[in-house]
Amino acid sequence: MYRVDGRTINVTINSNLAPQPGGGGLIPPYTDNFLILPNSGQFGPEYPWRWVIEHPADPFPFGSTNIVKVWASDFSGNYTTNVFSFVVISDKPRIQNVSPSNDQVNVSVTNNIYFRTVDDSAIVSNTLNLLINGICALSNGKIFAGYSRSITANAYNGFNVLINPDANFDYDTSYTLKIRCADSSTNWTTNTIVFTTKPAPDITPPVTTASPEGGLYSTAQNVELSVNEPAIIYYTVNGKDPTTNSLKFINSGNLSINLDTTLKFFAVDSAGNSEDVRTETYAILNISEDGGIRPNVIDLTKCEKAQIFINKAGYAEIKIYNVMGDTVKEYPGKNYNIGDSEFFPEDCASDLGAGLYIIYIKGDNIDIKLKVILIK
Repeated sequence: MYRVDGRTINVTINSNLAPQPGGGGLIPPYTDNFLILPNSGQFGPEYPWRWVIEHPADPFPFGSTNIVKVWASDFSGNYTTNVFSFVVISDKPRIQNVSPSNDQVNVSVTNNIYFRTVDDSAIVSNTLNLLINGICALSNGKIFAGYSRSITANAYNGFNVLINPDANFDYDTSYTLKIRCADSSTNWTTNTIVFTTKPAPDITPPVTTASPEGGLYSTAQNVELSVNEPAIIYYTVNGKDPTTNSLKFINSGNLSINLDTTLKFFAVDSAGNSEDVRTETYAILNISEDGGIRPNVIDLTKCEKAQIFINKAGYAEIKIYNVMGDTVKEYPGKNYNIGDSEFFPEDCASDLGAGLYIIYIKGDNIDIKLKVILIK
């Protein structure tokens, strides 16, 4: 029998080294060094025992199996090794598998609350308690108004507990769950869980504006559509309500409006919120110092007519062409005074088709082209 060399004592617990090799003391997560206590036993006082006492910083988990390996040598270099294991048994029930879990974020406001109780003996169902932000939902196994429950026995001498709130949780709110239960020996345990619900969804539609706004203008206008948040703008210029299949407005561009136009538009944001269709009406006089036309969009079904203005005195001829370049109407040349006008078409029974027409006024002191659209 030889004396143990204290510098050679080594211990691992679950593969974590406790005393450092060479007897240099403990490393985290252990806090106490080994002790050498005198022996008064069978080997006599000349062979002191080496007692090793270690304290982990964190307790061993309930129900865990832990493996300890010890090795050391005497002063003659003879090494020996011993391995043993132990299971941690609690005298208190455990609360496990809590949902939502502790520190969980972005929890759905429709989430239920679930937890499982486990014990080495038996948990008493009428000791189950749950507080939600200090408000009692479950007390001694009885559910409170505003909640429903499902409590079923499990294979771990405990219960699976599901609590269903009648109302949703609030958005972007921190909640604290306090869960308590006891076993048949009245050993109580408590778990505290904190979670945060997700932010409120975006349900606000975007707002689109047109600049300049609709109105009466003497010349063509470049119209820009802008929206107060990231969104896609859809529009039409034919008077019909736009859809998501309509033209998309390009943020860096603008719409050139040189005729009477009904502009309709709306936007859809990234959350899918859609605003109501907005309408701006632009009346473009297209009147210059030489002449003009008003209005420049004519609905023949309503027997509308366009008035062609002459703002220069003298002889002039007026011819009207379709987009193919065919002459569809000629007004006899004559001398005009400032402010004289002609009407087009001249009667409601006109056989002209719908489309764009060019009005060409040419004379001694005038040479202009005007546009008009007929709707039929």
